[in-house]
Amino acid sequence: MVTFGDLMSLLLTFFVLLLSFAQMEIVKFEKVAGAIQNAFGVQQTTVVNSNPTSQTFIAPNFHNEIVLVKLVERLDRLLEGMIQDGNAGIGKTDEGVLVRLSADALFHRGSAQLLPAADAVLFQLGETLNDDEDTKRNKIYITGHTDDSRPAGGAYVDNWALSGAQAASVAAYLTLQAQMDPLRFETRAMGQEKPIDDNATAVGRLANRRLDILISKEPMPTRMNDNLEPLVEQPRDAYNPNTPG
Repeated sequence: MVTFGDLMSLLLTFFVLLLSFAQMEIVKFEKVAGAIQNAFGVQQTTVVNSNPTSQTFIAPNFHNEIVLVKLVERLDRLLEGMIQDGNAGIGKTDEGVLVRLSADALFHRGSAQLLPAADAVLFQLGETLNDDEDTKRNKIYITGHTDDSRPAGGAYVDNWALSGAQAASVAAYLTLQAQMDPLRFETRAMGQEKPIDDNATAVGRLANRRLDILISKEPMPTRMNDNLEPLVEQPRDAYNPNTPG
């Protein structure tokens, strides 16, 4: 006769067997699934956080757009006078924020020596870019442009040399006077090769003589040694743009 205890022992044994079979099937399934993934080159995915916070849920590009719009608004206020006079323009591009300054507002024709009037403009621009926490480590590209006439004064052999010298002069001022990190800057010379207006008119030539300052979405390069001493602050008179070099 089968007792109640024997019946319970049989049931327990039965369920243990079922559980072991189920575990074996899971192992087999994982092995088969792994083989299929390897055959088709499927990468294994690990879920790090299935409940994203607001920080991770917002796409980086969306965050960048907000940052760029805020920077454009700040620069608009800063350069309002120059914009009204037709000597500056600000816009958002695919690469970042573009500040366009008339070369005639910064330099004498054919010269790369900054005018006294350029001092306040560039210093305030540098302070604004330094104080903006969201973009203070972004790359900045400064590109010089000219019209198609030969450089006046004879100091530069061609427009390539003139546009490069003007771009370098602006970068040097922002680095030495406004205390901006030199690693942020890259200067370019375009000469007369990228006009934005017709060189056949005086108004067009004026528009083509310009400095384009692009605050890029691209971060500046990291230093080889993160423990380098901070940049030594230069006194404001360390670089005088009005002193011929």
